[in-house]
Amino acid sequence: MMIDIKKFNDDGIIAFKKFLKDNRSSYDISGVPLHFPDFHNEKNLINDIGKSIQINPSETFADKYEMGVYLNSILKFSEFKNDHTVWNWLSSLFYNEITKGKPNDIEQYILEPSVSGYFKLAYRHRIFMSVQLVSEYEDDWCKFILKDAQPSIHGDRIEQLCGNRYNLYNKKIRRILMDIYQDEKTLLPKRGIFNKEIKDDDKGSVRRFNSTIRNRMRKYYDIFDMSTKDFINVSGKELKTSKWIK
Repeated sequence: MMIDIKKFNDDGIIAFKKFLKDNRSSYDISGVPLHFPDFHNEKNLINDIGKSIQINPSETFADKYEMGVYLNSILKFSEFKNDHTVWNWLSSLFYNEITKGKPNDIEQYILEPSVSGYFKLAYRHRIFMSVQLVSEYEDDWCKFILKDAQPSIHGDRIEQLCGNRYNLYNKKIRRILMDIYQDEKTLLPKRGIFNKEIKDDDKGSVRRFNSTIRNRMRKYYDIFDMSTKDFINVSGKELKTSKWIK
């Protein structure tokens, strides 16, 4: 059965946030999650969005890419981009789809407005980030991050590729990352590019790219206007001799 998309009022966000905190605490003690109340259906916790947009509350998703494509097809992202109350309501609506086992951190469900006008840690929000990527970015970049990524798992792809503003805001940097670290056939990340322990075999990984390689290059080159070939040629031995470079 299709229903109209709604948005939380202040009480709705407070109730949802309280449940998330209580659920995390309960799980840490007992290992069992609390039953999730349907906050998104409680009339005293929700408001209309000003129009009728229908959504299937029983929809399931094979991965984050499918979720982003589905929601982007029914929501005009630019219209609701700055309305955290809609995205938080959608987190409640699909709570059981984006939560399996141990409850996630609150920022993965709740968008918090900041004085700067941007949402705090927006890239970690399970619903918002998937839809934003599909709506505003290149399809191969979206698949690099979202394809075969379970909606219930945050993962290194989101954290390492979207948690850094240089990666999100510059198309040339995204192209360099994809040319080096994306499998050209599957469009998925190459195996091991997010390894946490940097061993000799992992030199030139995405973590090293974010923390060291790109920042070192910025001191001497205009990396935001470089081709992948030029970037690699002047990047130094670590990247040029890494297993990620063919």
